[in-house]
Amino acid sequence: MLGAIYRDDGKSGGMLPLRQTDPDLDFETLSPYPDLPAQRHGVAARFRLGLTYVIKCVVLCLIVWFAVTLMIRSRGSQSTTKTVDCSCGDTLQEARSRGCIFDALSTSWLPPRCIDESVSTKFDLSGPEPDGTWPYFTSTNGSQKIHASELWRHTYDSDDGYWTTNRWHISHCLYFWLRQYRELKRGVITWDESHDGEAHIPHCLEIITMVASGLEPIDAIRTHAWQNPSKKHDHHM
Repeated sequence: MLGAIYRDDGKSGGMLPLRQTDPDLDFETLSPYPDLPAQRHGVAARFRLGLTYVIKCVVLCLIVWFAVTLMIRSRGSQSTTKTVDCSCGDTLQEARSRGCIFDALSTSWLPPRCIDESVSTKFDLSGPEPDGTWPYFTSTNGSQKIHASELWRHTYDSDDGYWTTNRWHISHCLYFWLRQYRELKRGVITWDESHDGEAHIPHCLEIITMVASGLEPIDAIRTHAWQNPSKKHDHHM
């Protein structure tokens, strides 16, 4: 069983807006010179910008602290925890014959014993879609959606996999760490080879940092997920 997710780094051009907003006056002022910066930058706008930056820094520091703590605890508990094999084979038929089911949080087919149903259910219903699910697509242009219940069709025998957003990617990291923390607390580690490696933590921190710093749009379709035995687990930034 092999699975992975990665993010495609796309670039897009844009034009400067003709319409500029004055936060102090609560109305939009038209600028005949769009190449020039706005003349009025209210105190309230600067305060909100600074507060947003501070909040992002605090959240990022907390995430880094949690990730490092999880990694240290994982190393220290290896001798006292029970490891459960989560292999489901190399084909869809083999996965089903072993009683495996597809877990969107792990982007993998897993035995029920390797799925934290509580965490996975919360993740599945924490998306921005009207029914609470996450948006999935057949390509980066987002023209054709895939419902969450149909993701399993894009695994194993499909080389294309599916695409989703940076927002999904960040939530995946946070909920996956929650799952790992709960496993450490129980003393039973499920070995999901696609994400349980230590490399998954800095990978997650990288995407979180890029979005928090504004280098990546949070709703850009950059994340590619697949489970195909012909490929090795990898991440591309």
